Amino acid sequence: MHYSPITFFIYHSSDCTVEKFIIPQGQAFDLTSLVKEGYFYGGYFSEYGGAVNYDIDNPQEGKIEGDLAYDGSSLYYKDENDKNVRWFTKANAYTENGSILMPKDNSTYFMRELPKEYTLKQYNEYVYNTNTNQITNFYNLYTIDNNLYEAISANIITSDSTSNFKHSIHPSFTFGTTKITPETITGRSGGYLAIYDFTRDKLPGTNSVFSIENTATTLDGVNIHSYAKVFTNDWTNEGIAIERSDTMPTLD
Repeated sequence: MHYSPITFFIYHSSDCTVEKFIIPQGQAFDLTSLVKEGYFYGGYFSEYGGAVNYDIDNPQEGKIEGDLAYDGSSLYYKDENDKNVRWFTKANAYTENGSILMPKDNSTYFMRELPKEYTLKQYNEYVYNTNTNQITNFYNLYTIDNNLYEAISANIITSDSTSNFKHSIHPSFTFGTTKITPETITGRSGGYLAIYDFTRDKLPGTNSVFSIENTATTLDGVNIHSYAKVFTNDWTNEGIAIERSDTMPTLD
């Protein structure tokens, strides 16, 4: 039996370029491997608000002139008629895992790419009792572009255990008298904060080392990560240090 090959197109939201692929029918394709340098994978969609000149009925390769690249700073942009246009919507998201995509012939898949410079950037703060000088709360925050994720969470990892905690999403966070926004962390306006308040009882004991693995799960089930390594001596204001890392830190 003869099977015709499948031709399909991948649209990069980071720079509005399109790649053409031809593969055997029935063969899985790893979409996540195509993410541009300096970006995280953010899922894939059947439509993209920035593709103003791309003709999905007559797909083409190369740079699409006049289309708008996604920088992750806002949910939408204003078009020439002052109308709000969403970059991506949940209704247009694919849920089949993009690392094992089974493409359809002559289809275009719009890949959401997230600038690493502004995505999953960590900001950790803590509250301590001035009478005892003991830390009572440890806040883990990190930046995301919007709420188009299956889950937003963090793992607290020690040498012998892992605990998972779900974060909530907010435009800002007031810590004491200080208002923290995504711009506080990245230096650029726009985006949201993923936040979790680790009360002291949820964290490892004194004289411990643990890692924080922040994870955003895309709508098609792919995880992207950022990391930090935390050293504690006695959980006092002076007894804590945090090192951020691009890779999972070792706990020795």
